[in-house]
Amino acid sequence: MLAKRKMNCSDAKKVDVIDFLASVGYKPKKINSKEAWYNSPLRPDEKKPSFRVNINRQLWYDYGIGEGGDIIKLGCKLFNCSIKELLEKLQNQCFSFSQPIVSITDENKIIVDSIAEISDPSLLNYIKKRAIDFSIAKTYCKQVNYRVGKYQFNSVGFINDSDGWELRSEKFKGATKKGISTISNNSDSVCVFEGFFDTLSFIQLHKETYHKYNFITLNSLSLLDKVIVLVKSYNEVNLYLDNDSAGELASQKLMELDARLIKNCSNQFYGSKDLNELLMKTTHNSKSNI
Repeated sequence: MLAKRKMNCSDAKKVDVIDFLASVGYKPKKINSKEAWYNSPLRPDEKKPSFRVNINRQLWYDYGIGEGGDIIKLGCKLFNCSIKELLEKLQNQCFSFSQPIVSITDENKIIVDSIAEISDPSLLNYIKKRAIDFSIAKTYCKQVNYRVGKYQFNSVGFINDSDGWELRSEKFKGATKKGISTISNNSDSVCVFEGFFDTLSFIQLHKETYHKYNFITLNSLSLLDKVIVLVKSYNEVNLYLDNDSAGELASQKLMELDARLIKNCSNQFYGSKDLNELLMKTTHNSKSNI
C-alpha cells in the first residue's frame, strides 16, 4: 500500500472554496459563473450576504470585516486553528481538487434550455485547448445551453447517471445535478477517472483498445462511495485518479477493497496532474516539433 503523503499548502490551495464551505454547512445565497455570495460564515448572525467568493480566482472577501484571502486563511479563521491543524483537517476529507463543483441554490439553479451538437466557436476552441479530438468530444459530449437567473450560458456537457449534466467551459465548472457517469462496453474490466476530460483523454490515447474497458467517471471525489459499490463487480479495476493528495487518498481507499484486482495507474502520467494534462503536454510538444 502506498504511504500517505501529507497535504501541504500548495495542495490545500487546490481545494475549491465553494466545495469547502459546503462541507461545513454553508451554501451560497446567490451564484453565477463568476462569483458566489454567502451570509458570512465568519459572522453567523448576518442576515444579508456580504461574503463573496471569486469562483475563477478561488479567493474570498468578507465586506463586513474588510478582510479576504485564500482558503488557508479562511479555514484558519473559521476553525480558529493553525495552518498545520487546518492541513490535517483537510487531509481527512475528500474535497474536489482543481475541478470545483458549483452548488446552485433553488433561486439561482441552472435551467437547461436545450441540448445540441457542439457548435459554439468558444466551446470548440476549449475542446481544442484540452487536446481532445472533436470526433471523440462529439461522440460523448453535447452543447448544453442553459441559464442561471437572467443570464444565458453554454458549456460542454457530459451526461451522468443521475440524469444530470457535468458542465465545463473556459470559465465555468459545475453540474445541473451531481452524479457519477458510466460507459459500458460489456467488459469485466473497468477504468476509473475523476473528471470526464480524463475519460476522453484515455479514449484518445488508446484508440485501438479502449473498447476493452468499461468506464466510470466520478465527476467529484465526494461520490467515491458510489464507485466503491460498482467496482466490486469487476475482475479488474484500473484507477486513473489525479496525482495529488485527494487523488492518492481516494486510490488508497479503493485499493484497500482488494489490492489484487485494483491497480493504481497514476504512474502512467507521473509528472502531470492528471491524464488530460499529460495529453495536452504530449499534443503540444508534438506540434512544436513539426
